[in-house]
Amino acid sequence: MSKQNELLTARETAAFCSQLAYIVKAGVPVREGISIMSQDTEDDVSKKILEDIGSELDDGKPLSEAVEHCGAFPSYMVKMIEIGHTSGKLEEVLDSLSDYYDNSDSISRGIRNAVAYPLAMILMMSVVIAVLVIRVLPVFREVLSQLGNEMGGLSSSVMDAGTVLGNVSLILVAVIMAVAVVMLAMRTTESGREALGRLFSKMVFTRAISQKTVESRFASTMSLMLSSGLDVDRSLDMACGLVEDKSAKAKMEQMKKEIDSGSSFTDALARSGILSGLDVRMVTVGFKTGTLDVIMKKIADRAEDEISERVGNMISVIEPTLVAILSVVVGAIILSVMLPLMSIMSSLV
Repeated sequence: MSKQNELLTARETAAFCSQLAYIVKAGVPVREGISIMSQDTEDDVSKKILEDIGSELDDGKPLSEAVEHCGAFPSYMVKMIEIGHTSGKLEEVLDSLSDYYDNSDSISRGIRNAVAYPLAMILMMSVVIAVLVIRVLPVFREVLSQLGNEMGGLSSSVMDAGTVLGNVSLILVAVIMAVAVVMLAMRTTESGREALGRLFSKMVFTRAISQKTVESRFASTMSLMLSSGLDVDRSLDMACGLVEDKSAKAKMEQMKKEIDSGSSFTDALARSGILSGLDVRMVTVGFKTGTLDVIMKKIADRAEDEISERVGNMISVIEPTLVAILSVVVGAIILSVMLPLMSIMSSLV
């Protein structure tokens, strides 16, 4: 069977993990639970995905391989389910995944709701600018020319500046809308999401959010592994396999080399820069007191909260800035019409 299903949304993925977690908690075998979920769903796409997973399970494949083969879930989820099987903590992993994708969906909905208003403003302003440039400015140019025979150098320059400003604004709006469409299209595929992740990790405004995402995944994986009884080295191997950011992965590989050379986990972690100085000090305390898994869970939770806060702050800045810029552009174009008109009218008085 080939991977032919489209990726589910974060909300759908969270629902799947939540339902499967309840089934595992109830002691129902995974294969039977998948059948129950398939019978209960009325959505044709979801039913096909569940049937594909069931078919793979019938062939003797583990749940992680069955989920991966159907092609409807992100690689992070697949690897976490594999970790759940390895550690015997599938129930906890599914609950964690459900919370993770619920939080991702909440952030995505917040972004969509906050961006909807400025996008609508961009569209409306672009229509206004287009009308001013294409219809209004030529008419006023002709009217002003008739009133003043020939517009003076200053009046003509102001009118020309308004025309240029309008044309440039339309081009910029078109570029912004094209970029938005491309990014939305990229989010529908796993490779596209990975590419966007690499892009966001390098951009000035989103670099901190990308870093917090790495911290959250690293700490969450370490917490799950350590709480299942695995040692630090094995837990670090698992975390390294889950992080997709190349820079962070290189830092973890360096950590492993330093630990193999005799360095302690906390010293290697401090030099890697994966976590902040405060988090490293918390990890040091947890390492000494035997509560490292608990500390890692707290770090992961705080990182997710900071991601939500940073996204909200970024949007709160972008929204009024866009509105202000577009308002200034429209006002400048209108002034490019009114100033020459006022100049000519005053000369006729």
